[in-house]
Amino acid sequence: MPYLKGTATDHDDLLRQIIDWTTDETIHGTDAWELMRNEPWPRGTILKAHGWREGEHQYIGFLHTPLVKGKTYKEWFLTEKILSSEFLWGQQGINSKPGINYYQQVKDGAIIIHAAREIVITNGMVTIYTKNNVGTYVDAISYSFFPAPELFETSSHPMFLGVFKQYSQALDWHQQAGGERRTIHPKPLKYYISGSSHPFEFNPPLYPGVGYPAISCALEGFENGYADFWLIKDRSRMILVVNNGGCWEVGYLGFIEPYHKPEEYIFPACTIGGTSGVIPVGETVPVNTPEIGYRFDYTPQNWSLSHGNPTYAATPWTGNNNWLDEDAISQVQIMLPDGQWQSFANWAIKTEIIVIIGPAYFYPHKEPDQPQGLRHYIRPTYSNIGLTTHVYDNSKTTYQLEPIEFVQSRSNQANILGKLWRIFWPSYPIYKFGEQVIEGKRHLIIPNSWDWRRFHIPHGRTYIVDPLPQLAQDQRMQVLSNAMNIVVRLED
Repeated sequence: MPYLKGTATDHDDLLRQIIDWTTDETIHGTDAWELMRNEPWPRGTILKAHGWREGEHQYIGFLHTPLVKGKTYKEWFLTEKILSSEFLWGQQGINSKPGINYYQQVKDGAIIIHAAREIVITNGMVTIYTKNNVGTYVDAISYSFFPAPELFETSSHPMFLGVFKQYSQALDWHQQAGGERRTIHPKPLKYYISGSSHPFEFNPPLYPGVGYPAISCALEGFENGYADFWLIKDRSRMILVVNNGGCWEVGYLGFIEPYHKPEEYIFPACTIGGTSGVIPVGETVPVNTPEIGYRFDYTPQNWSLSHGNPTYAATPWTGNNNWLDEDAISQVQIMLPDGQWQSFANWAIKTEIIVIIGPAYFYPHKEPDQPQGLRHYIRPTYSNIGLTTHVYDNSKTTYQLEPIEFVQSRSNQANILGKLWRIFWPSYPIYKFGEQVIEGKRHLIIPNSWDWRRFHIPHGRTYIVDPLPQLAQDQRMQVLSNAMNIVVRLED
């Protein structure tokens, strides 16, 4: 099985090398892929790969774009196209249907169509002017967003990853068939109606690409001006590993190895990235009311559990008892046999509200939790097994490589869907990363984003006097962090 090792100066350079290598028939023969298009956002890059059976196909997608906090989302959202379709006419907005914006008048035997309402968008304010049947303005209602609409917690330049069932040249990247995700709900935007000081909430539409797993990158580019990468593929899947200045990330696009027959599991597609971008946030709104939710942070510095290897994928959670897997969003997403994309996660990331004298509020991350009711999770790392020592001999120098499997445990739908191709979990902490030879074959040993990452920090704002509970928590995080490695087999 051929693999490619190289360096890239930016996302465009990385994509160029991905395209050149995956479509090279001299290397891959009949397993080579076909380039359908390579265009800027929101069109994206799409490659035609092979499907489960002969003659079937799937489409592998990449989409990268700079995201500037305070600019990108605001300028996209406050356009007439998005405001009209998502806010004015959308069911989640004010649900003002465009069809009633007109009325008919009969004059001299002819039907004249008049605009009953006029929509004006200026400086982020939406004003609807209403006319009577003689064309005189009789009412005006304004809607203004404050603070400015925002979806991103930091500026970044991610590369989103996707797998699609079909391809249409007319559709943008995120509109391709078979890529539809369930509705997710980041922290709501706030808007005000003219004459009222009470804010209303609006679920923000997702910027094209957001919601898909991604490879992270700072807005300025790769950490040292370049990144090392590894590529390995067969007919129907690809593994992409990127080492960006010591931040290791794994991308997986295409089919898993299912435990079902082709006619039982027709499209076992999987998309894995280094991060889902999700990060818990909190803020204090007027009248000193604390609010928590999540936004998106695609920088390598994002130390939330939403950024890391597929063995320890995580999703945001409010912490209530009504856990719903349908609301999960993680860096590991699989298309179920029923055709729905589902995020798989072993951990929940939460934000707590701590009140101190003021009133003032702090919003630290809580210790990662495994909520009761997870129905789509990843084996073998569903529980804390960081202290296991599965070895072949007593020298403790040879590791047992465990397959990474995906479990669905819903009522009447309990099964193991399959496992990742050529990616494994090592059963004992590893302290040397990069390329290594295991049993005569070259492997790639990958830490969880970066070596010794501390993805949870005790905040100390508690009434605990005894330091032992905090020490125990710190040790739990250390053990967990050391267990978050994976191994990719490069050679057969």
